[in-house]
Amino acid sequence: MIWRNPLPPNSFPKLQVLAVDGCDELLTIFPSNMLITFQRLHRLFVGNCGSLQQVFEIMHEENETALPATAQLRELHIGELPKLKYIWKSDPKGIFSFKKICAITVCDCQSLKNVFPASIAKDLPKLGYLAISHSGVEEIVSKLEEGSDSETAVNFEFDQLYDLILWRLPELKCFYPGKHTARWPMLNKLEVVECGKMKILGTHLNTNNGQLDSPIHPPLFLVEKVIPKLQHLTLDSDYIAMISDGQFSSNPFHEIKVFEVHGHAAKSIYFRISFLERFYTLESLIVTYCEIKELFCSERDTGNEEMYAGRLSTIRNLKLVALNNLNNYLWKQDVQVDHILPKLETLEVHDCDNLICLGTSSASFQNLTTLDVWNCEAMKYFDTCLAVQGMAQLKKLRVRDCISMKEIVATEGGEATCDIIFSRLRSLELVNLPRLKSFCSGSHTFRFPCLQELIVSGCPELEIFCKGVLSNPPLLQKVVCGKDNGHWCSDLNNTIQEMYSIKAGFQAIEYLVLSEFSRSIEIWKENVHGSLDFKNLKVLEVYECNTMTCIFSVSMALDLVQLEDIKVKQCPMMEQIIKGAEETEMDILLLPKLLEIRLESCSRLTSFCMGSITLECPSLYKIAVKDCPKMYAMASTREQEDIEIVGREKTPFFNHKVLCAHLKYLKLSSTNIKKLWPDKPDRAISSNVLNLQYLFVKRCHNLEYLFPSFLVKNFERLYLLSLHNCENMEEIIFTDGLAAAAEAGIPQIYLFTKLYFLKLGRLPKLRTFCHQENSESNTLFNQKVAFPSLCCLRIVGMGKCRKIWHDKLTKDSFHELTILAVEQCDKLSNVLPFDMVERLEKLEGLEISECESVEEIIGLADDRGLNSNESIELKSTTKFLFPKIRQLILHKLPKLKGLYSKVHTTDWPLLKQLEVCECSKVETFAGEYINFRETQGENHSVISVQQPLFWVTKETFPNLEELVLVRNGNMKVWHGHGADPKQYCPKLRKFDCPET
Repeated sequence: MIWRNPLPPNSFPKLQVLAVDGCDELLTIFPSNMLITFQRLHRLFVGNCGSLQQVFEIMHEENETALPATAQLRELHIGELPKLKYIWKSDPKGIFSFKKICAITVCDCQSLKNVFPASIAKDLPKLGYLAISHSGVEEIVSKLEEGSDSETAVNFEFDQLYDLILWRLPELKCFYPGKHTARWPMLNKLEVVECGKMKILGTHLNTNNGQLDSPIHPPLFLVEKVIPKLQHLTLDSDYIAMISDGQFSSNPFHEIKVFEVHGHAAKSIYFRISFLERFYTLESLIVTYCEIKELFCSERDTGNEEMYAGRLSTIRNLKLVALNNLNNYLWKQDVQVDHILPKLETLEVHDCDNLICLGTSSASFQNLTTLDVWNCEAMKYFDTCLAVQGMAQLKKLRVRDCISMKEIVATEGGEATCDIIFSRLRSLELVNLPRLKSFCSGSHTFRFPCLQELIVSGCPELEIFCKGVLSNPPLLQKVVCGKDNGHWCSDLNNTIQEMYSIKAGFQAIEYLVLSEFSRSIEIWKENVHGSLDFKNLKVLEVYECNTMTCIFSVSMALDLVQLEDIKVKQCPMMEQIIKGAEETEMDILLLPKLLEIRLESCSRLTSFCMGSITLECPSLYKIAVKDCPKMYAMASTREQEDIEIVGREKTPFFNHKVLCAHLKYLKLSSTNIKKLWPDKPDRAISSNVLNLQYLFVKRCHNLEYLFPSFLVKNFERLYLLSLHNCENMEEIIFTDGLAAAAEAGIPQIYLFTKLYFLKLGRLPKLRTFCHQENSESNTLFNQKVAFPSLCCLRIVGMGKCRKIWHDKLTKDSFHELTILAVEQCDKLSNVLPFDMVERLEKLEGLEISECESVEEIIGLADDRGLNSNESIELKSTTKFLFPKIRQLILHKLPKLKGLYSKVHTTDWPLLKQLEVCECSKVETFAGEYINFRETQGENHSVISVQQPLFWVTKETFPNLEELVLVRNGNMKVWHGHGADPKQYCPKLRKFDCPET
């Protein structure tokens, strides 16, 4: 609890802002008897409280007669509350009013099913902003309590709501689950993305005063009810498909001026560009995060390309963001962009990683006035000289943060020289283009009669503006470089050359690329005494430098207060990134804003930092090391010649000389790491792992274990763990001296509270996740470890593993499992212990493949069972229920005989896909279940029968749609009377069985 209960009178009389963050034991913010005390509160922020279940506790008392109090709350912002069930525990009608709320945001609340009780939603006259995202919300407003008049429509009037945002609410079904009407007279901006279960538009379902008459998932808006002020609309692909299918005769979008198409996280977006023709007043089109290959070109159902030939005459602004599937160019050369977008004035292209250039034709941009290209990392040039000649109206050109850009205007092979006139260009901005060498390398003539502003910043390789004839811009008097007031030396070429000679491109530089034979690397090496200022440097990329042994000295690194990203690749002589050989009075090297470290293919690299100094990176969230076969530590005091000694000592990758308390992502591949963390407790080491969420380890063949036992409790936030191809790893948790550890108070159950995804692949020596005394050494998961949140488990190539699960597991472990894949585990005889099945109520996918010793899927409780073809005891029939499995795949199991060796039945109510391939010992796929006790009589205790893989009834596979049975030797499809499988699978639409 936050407050003493009860509080003294007149407590917190002037409190207007309250923020509650990181209180993991808290269950309630405001108990019911304290609402009056805090009714003057204006703004409330609640976040990162792992156990919080309710914000406002509302308790009704008998004989309530007082008038409801009005809270002064204006803003409510809640987020990252995984167990929050209620914002208002119950309907506060008659007790409290929240009518003064103006803004509400809800984010990352997976347990929250609704936002408002109906009485609050009906009385929000000042609500102007409502944003709900990344939550488990099923309805925005909960239905009126039982006893209310359910036949009367509820009226919602949001008279001031101007912005409604619904993002990534996969369970959202409707705004309100009953009959209702809603008014949105001031709604200006609507964003609905990945709310797949909710209909956004619908029509009247009856003629009873326009009230929705269906209680089942009514739509958010009625087509017939025009939203008069709606001008900005954002939709994803599902909603575009829903709207564009032609089912609505009226047009609800007649006032839309800005339309944003947002890609779907789970699938590529497809929509016909002709859909935009219904937006009669559309001025701005924004397309983001979509898998579009070419603008204005789509594939028909036949696979042939279809070019759009329509006309979108109202669009003036086009913004393209993160279209990473675009193939080199925005559109094909023969696309008549000037016809499709005849009034286009502004084009913005941001974060399109695979664009080589814009690739436009000379007629594409005849009316364009503003062109902005930003952060397109593969773009080598802006466009060709032929294309830019068509930009007669261009007034502003900005090219920023394109790290591969070498020139702005490219000359195609064999192209004749020409005069290029930017007749109206007033502003040209070239910023953070670390490889830019010139505006144009060809011999063309350039004229800029109206150019008034030229900004050049972070272009250290820019040596000359152009090599052809350059007409001096008459209105240009200076070139602005970074924070400098500007340079001018009689003409533009001389000015650029002068800037180059005085290293002006390095002033206030933010993005720097160092590569062999570049001018930048020469200047970097010359700057050992710090004559150049790199205090603004944010990104440093070093690649193919064949002579550098280190990048920074400690004194140089001390100045990098803005550095965010270091990437080093293919530098064969690099030994350390930071070398601290010189004497320094500093004990700590602080890189306060460093976010990412990426090191790749540096064959001699041994550590990131060498020397006695402590490296502190409080903002660092990602470390990725790949193909650095000698790297063994982040920080080391060893010189290169001491590597052999280091190899024998098993130095940890992290030690007390590295402080990175916010590290979230760690990926290590093909390194010389002997162990990741020290074997003894250390406060600095413990804090380094508290926020770690993603851990990937691959091809680190010297690792024998991953976690020391004392450290496991600190991995509170670990979400994903992937271990692959580590030849010498014997266990995941190192438990040497377990008895001593128990005496020291280290917990005997190692709990991975938030681990969601676990992959263990190609670990030939791994026998167990954690060693347990007096337990089978070849059981992967025993009672020592627990995974209460694990949803996806993949086990591949575990040659020593004889059992995956111990027969008696820790309570509440593996209950959340939804995906299980087991592959190439040759010592397994079965996959699931008998008692494990009941834990798998949420399992949706099960795949078992290439396990050469598996004879049955489910083992007996005592692990001593009869073979499927032996006599079967008739004392009882076991029934297995897999309530949520949708996909079951059994591939290449040469010894598999049955699902379970005793008489049993199984139910698979949601199973849609079933594949059995190359399971040659299975004699029969399925047979109709017969009650053997009834048919054979009570006196017969056993019966000789060959069990099929599945005993079936009409309830076994009610939703099976796809059945594949291939390459299974002499397996019979049906046991008994030759019944048609479709008789027991009423929804079967695909049956692949070549042997039948």
